[in-house]
Amino acid sequence: MILYDVIDSIVGRKSSHMKKRLYNLIRKLEEVWINDYNKLLLILWVGNMDIQFISENSYALADYITKYVTKADKSHLSNEDFGLNDSIISKLWQFALRSLKNREVGAYEASDRFFRDGLYKCSEIFQFVSTFFPQNRTRIMKNLKDLDNADPKSKDICNKDMLSCFYPQRPDFLENVSLKKYVETYERAYSATNSCIKLKGDNGIMKKRSKKALVYHPEFDPRVEPEKYYFSLLLLLKPWRNENDLKGNCETYKEAFIQNVSTLPQLQEYDKIKQNIMETRNNMEEKVSKKIEKIDEEGIDFEPDEIETDYGNALDQALNDFDAINNVDDISTEADLNALVETLNPDQRRIYDKIISAVDHSMDHAMKKCTCDSLQPLLLYVSGFGGTGKSYLIKAIMAWSYITTNVLKTMCKIVLAAPTGISAAGISGMTLHSALSLPIEHQGKMTYKPLTGANLQQIQACMRYVHCVMIDEISMVSNLTLLHVHLRLTEIFGRRKERNNWFGSQNVIVFGDLLQLPPVKGDEVFVSLSENQVKTAIGTMSTELSLWSHFNYDELTINQRQKNDDNAEFKECLSRIRIGFVLHSDMMLLSKRLIEFSEEMHLEALVNYYNGLVKDGVFPVCLLPTRSMVCQFNDAVQSKRSHDTVVNIYANDEIDCKVKKMRDNAIQKLAKMDIDDRNTAGLEKCLRVSTGTRVMLRRNLDTGKKLVNGSTGTIINLTSNQCGQVQTIVVNFDGISEPVEINRDKRKIRIFDNAYVYREQFPITCAYAITIHKAQGLSLKCVMADLGDSIFCEGQIYVALSRVQALSGLHLININFNKIKASSKALEFYSSRSKQPYSSKPARVKKRKSEFIWYTESKRRKQTETIRSVIDTEIINVPSAHYKHIQKSAKDDMVSTSTKNKRKMSDVRHEKHTPIKKTKDYYKRSKLIPFNTQFSKHLGL
Repeated sequence: MILYDVIDSIVGRKSSHMKKRLYNLIRKLEEVWINDYNKLLLILWVGNMDIQFISENSYALADYITKYVTKADKSHLSNEDFGLNDSIISKLWQFALRSLKNREVGAYEASDRFFRDGLYKCSEIFQFVSTFFPQNRTRIMKNLKDLDNADPKSKDICNKDMLSCFYPQRPDFLENVSLKKYVETYERAYSATNSCIKLKGDNGIMKKRSKKALVYHPEFDPRVEPEKYYFSLLLLLKPWRNENDLKGNCETYKEAFIQNVSTLPQLQEYDKIKQNIMETRNNMEEKVSKKIEKIDEEGIDFEPDEIETDYGNALDQALNDFDAINNVDDISTEADLNALVETLNPDQRRIYDKIISAVDHSMDHAMKKCTCDSLQPLLLYVSGFGGTGKSYLIKAIMAWSYITTNVLKTMCKIVLAAPTGISAAGISGMTLHSALSLPIEHQGKMTYKPLTGANLQQIQACMRYVHCVMIDEISMVSNLTLLHVHLRLTEIFGRRKERNNWFGSQNVIVFGDLLQLPPVKGDEVFVSLSENQVKTAIGTMSTELSLWSHFNYDELTINQRQKNDDNAEFKECLSRIRIGFVLHSDMMLLSKRLIEFSEEMHLEALVNYYNGLVKDGVFPVCLLPTRSMVCQFNDAVQSKRSHDTVVNIYANDEIDCKVKKMRDNAIQKLAKMDIDDRNTAGLEKCLRVSTGTRVMLRRNLDTGKKLVNGSTGTIINLTSNQCGQVQTIVVNFDGISEPVEINRDKRKIRIFDNAYVYREQFPITCAYAITIHKAQGLSLKCVMADLGDSIFCEGQIYVALSRVQALSGLHLININFNKIKASSKALEFYSSRSKQPYSSKPARVKKRKSEFIWYTESKRRKQTETIRSVIDTEIINVPSAHYKHIQKSAKDDMVSTSTKNKRKMSDVRHEKHTPIKKTKDYYKRSKLIPFNTQFSKHLGL
């Protein structure tokens, strides 16, 4: 055996340039591909072996060692009942998905399991003691059977353990025994023997261990966390009955430690050992860091030595939110529910009955009331343009769930989610990623991670009574996210034996309008997943997959949002804009809602107009296409607040970088990430606020009180410490009677491999304006909107216009009618499913008007027009063949004239041209439109 230097070995593990183990076994040349073995054990074992000395504390290594024995065993897949009517592809998918969750068992292991031989042994007994503060400890919950039989009002939901019961209730003759000594000597007994001791208060019995246990516990650095460190030592080594007495009359645990050293010498001895270990470890880490820096002065790409997950506290918060969303404030009796259902229109009532019937059937099967073979989970897409009452229908379904669970005492819960915080708040639900612990895109990457261990068990226990999953605003959910939803539901509910294994055999209802905004990243939900997407998500199979094809279709057609608007033209206008049409009458109607500005007034004029509406008692929401425009508008409104002192609140950042040489790179990268707060978990580098500032919450604080990501309100107070640093922000949130204190939130944010920032900042953002994407799902009384040249995607103008409840509440800054477009893919889908007529080739008319430019952009997109640009009369239906010819001619003409025109498009945009007057009859007389350079100039080409 050849032993290497320990530091060299650790550096080799982390460095991409060095690969050196702590030791090497000398073997013959022909044994180069054979695992490490021991000759004597090989003879005795008569089987393969791989014996290694584990030389360091590595999560990845421990995971590698344990993952084999912790995998689920393979069931009899060949005997699984696949549907006779299922297609071959469907059967293969079901078989493959089940196979991925299981493994084969070898003959040796099968024999050990059959004879109940132990699969692993340890030469020493280790016992963990959680020496955290009581409020930071985790405990094991009672099993489901005990919880179901317990008093519903009881708060005793956790099992008894050493710290809460077994040590405090020890017999009197062990009064002076410390916790550490007690754990080393005794363990819980389940049957009485002569050597057992009885605990006080009928709390069970304990027995002496056959071998002394080695106690280990969390490590704290006395220089960084002195109170935790000294509390830990006192908890272990000072005898106690109530841990609240450990501090005694002292102010701190450090003072209590010093006070007890004279009477308890083991405290000082244990402290000395711990301090020596920490000092040695710190010295070793410093030497390793210096050696790594010497290897490569420019920095090194490290191999990750741990697998990081974003679950834990986030999952706990999500599960608390899940319980809250299944409560309905204004529905408490069956009579209330019946009254609500009676107010549903015919479309809503038909879909309500369909969903309730499917969920009822699932509940009957779960409770063994029904054992029929006809159970098929309902996969349903409920469509409807903005304002058709999707949210109201969702409220009725959630009310039914509440009454069923709390009044009729039949457990039925529903997962209610939406893709964004604001859309989730609008239906009193959760964000989709929070509800199902789905991966969040970070710097362009979104990797799915299965739930394991305690996290999976916790979410399964919380959702054991779930019989339906409802997702709103499905148009903003990508096809990849829908696959992640399927995988997560299969993990949670996959234990069920129904034949249809899509989405864990759950009823999944999705709501939304596919002609509204598409996903920010990825393809629309109805687009099939490519082979590469499937392979990346699942890790094995590579075939196209269309989860959307399994959904049935239904739709709402009655407009509820603009039903009180006196001008019926607005509703008809919205219905045409939704599918990409615009009439001359529509343009005239919307042009009347344009704000009149003088030529010399720009951003200041816009802010003055906004403040004027506020003074009149109207609180508008300004909807803008881009985040850049939102930031400029918010800053301008905030700067106008001269009567209030604007405070700059900077985030507290702590860079954690393993290599000091890479720290500068991390700081530079973080500065780039701060351009978009989505890269920094919604925590901004600098907040500019004052009393009276409109803000939006970026975290779920209390779902039961509707304090969720997307909630808006007004700051009423800022409290600071003696140093002048803002400590808390008090906000009056809309719809909540009592003021809410907001504290700083601390998050760990990845910069790049082995470089993180711990950011502490208030989870709010200025919210005089929001992007149109964030507004999807809202219903607003007053809207200001810029729908001009900065509109960049299909459906954006329609979403902005359909947010307002009445035309009188609409205030337009700009509108470019040429930007009114609808998704051709969505139109094609609706044409095949819907009863309503749809067209994918609308021709438009639009009179060119110079835009009111109030914002600045570093890179303006080139504005190009097509034949659908600038004709100032009624709609013109151009034959399909002529339409294609015109498009081709337009492109050719643009190429030939582009070199002649050296001016920027932004300059051309503000020129005043005298348009050629061409009427509808003129084009009817022409088989082909003459498309020369002069004509294209007047068309804006």
